[in-house]
Amino acid sequence: MRIIAFSGKRESGKTTAADHLVEKFHAKKVSFAAELRSELIAGLDLDPQIINIKPTPYHARRLLIAYGAYRRYEDPGYWVKKVLKQIGQATVHGSGTIVIDDLRYWNEAEKLREHGAVLVRVDRVGHRKFCPGVDNDPSECDLDEYTDWHHRFVLRDGEVEYLKGMAENLLGDMMAAEGVVL
Repeated sequence: MRIIAFSGKRESGKTTAADHLVEKFHAKKVSFAAELRSELIAGLDLDPQIINIKPTPYHARRLLIAYGAYRRYEDPGYWVKKVLKQIGQATVHGSGTIVIDDLRYWNEAEKLREHGAVLVRVDRVGHRKFCPGVDNDPSECDLDEYTDWHHRFVLRDGEVEYLKGMAENLLGDMMAAEGVVL
């Protein structure tokens, strides 16, 4: 089993890279935010369309940040335990490659590394305007000083195909190291 965890600022291309590997190579996508969104929708009886809009509107993002922080306060490993459970379920169902599209916290990076994940930082140069209350939240900057990335993808606006190519090459190299031919 291969696990690739993408990290980066909001709208940096994490989900684009993950979705590309899902579409082209039938990887299984696992997401911290999917668990968070599911709990919020069920617990607060929210309209899924409002909380699942992409890109996530400011008010919805603030709600996700607050609820995620609340759960993390109760148990710092709360969300990573949920993701590891999803990974275990995907493995039982025969998924050869797992992609995580929203790695955001140091403890989550370390726990995923312990489970053999390849950690990839996606940095998109000059792509957005600073949004107070979102971009300075730990969910956006906890991994800014993290240095143990296996790979770092740096791109500019409009380099979507370049990003997809880097993700493909990474997965191809991982599979080749295992003797699997694409």
